[in-house]
Amino acid sequence: MRVTAVTSKQSYSGILVPDLDTVKKALYAYSDGVSSASNATRAHQPGITVLGLDMIQPHGNTFVDTLFASIERSLSSERPGFYQKYDYDGVGRFLKTSVNVSKISEGYIVSFNAAYVGNEAEAGIAEHLGAIRALYWSKVSVTLDAAKGEQFVIDLQPIMDALEGSDFAGTTASEVAGLIAAGYKEDWSSLVQRGGIAPLFENDMFEGSIQLEDITVGSYYEQPYVADDSVITGPLHKSWDGEPGFEQPELTIYVAYKQRGDNGILDLTVQNQIIEFTNELSARLSTLVEEVVGADA
Repeated sequence: MRVTAVTSKQSYSGILVPDLDTVKKALYAYSDGVSSASNATRAHQPGITVLGLDMIQPHGNTFVDTLFASIERSLSSERPGFYQKYDYDGVGRFLKTSVNVSKISEGYIVSFNAAYVGNEAEAGIAEHLGAIRALYWSKVSVTLDAAKGEQFVIDLQPIMDALEGSDFAGTTASEVAGLIAAGYKEDWSSLVQRGGIAPLFENDMFEGSIQLEDITVGSYYEQPYVADDSVITGPLHKSWDGEPGFEQPELTIYVAYKQRGDNGILDLTVQNQIIEFTNELSARLSTLVEEVVGADA
């Protein structure tokens, strides 16, 4: 088994703003293309430009003014939020874009989601406004060359050894292997259709879990994983990108804030702490990159 890459990533969604005036500024920032990602949806619709439809922008940007008036009306009623999804009726950069505004105790959460790019435009708008985005999770992914024929054979012991003596240690490799192989069942389902999620560590603020990313391995439902001490065996996922072959499986460690609410993490200090925590985890695991580890070592 060989570790080929270790990467870290955070998931953000929604921009925290203090008042309705800043909600309006966020709408105008999106409409004006402050974030380059807000142009991507139109770039995927060349026919729109040819027809000139994306040039139909009412004088004074009354589309944004009308949208903001709808948001004001909605939030002044008993409703806690506003949601509008545009298809080809979205003017300018609002083509095929959804807008979500939620009122919370800290102010308002403004979210944009556009075809082809999701919420990527939010990063540029938040920077433009000097605002923060809500952080939902932080993770480290470990990509493995662990193929044995059409099966993956993953020894978790080297992974756990890399965490030894740190805040990340707490569960043994054999315990983790057993929990992942046991599978995970949704509350609403009677079927175990994916690999299990194993708790990895916990302190006063954060908790971590480890799992195999479903999209990088074969179907657990068709062939459940098997654990033998610290080693997990299961089906590889066929790759259809280029030459026939198999995807490299990924182990992912998610780091979560124990007091995170439904609106994500809105405290910038806590966001920085969880990212620093994740970066330390990534640095420890990066020592394994390109090393032959486990039973093959």
